Amino acid sequence: GTTDKGTAVVTNGVPVFTSSAVTEFAYTVTATDGKDPIAGATVVIGGVEKTTNSEGKAVFYLINGKTYVIGAYKGAGVDSAVATVNSESPTITLTLE
Repeated sequence: GTTDKGTAVVTNGVPVFTSSAVTEFAYTVTATDGKDPIAGATVVIGGVEKTTNSEGKAVFYLINGKTYVIGAYKGAGVDSAVATVNSESPTITLTLE
């Protein structure tokens, strides 16, 4: 989807919105134990938390070219990465150890 972000400036009581539309894309995080997917792991990106499905996957909608801190955990297993996301490679796998 496209998210319209920008600034609003009020001049003489008239607001003017300056747009800077950005396109978001589906980015999939897979949590594994190094061999098998982990269902029910918590994945956090930009303060948004999601739980992995039965395939160990959680999908986020992110802005192409932006850098995010990506973390995942379940029980004592934890992993994280700092990644600049790219719509041409829309996945990352984290190994929870």
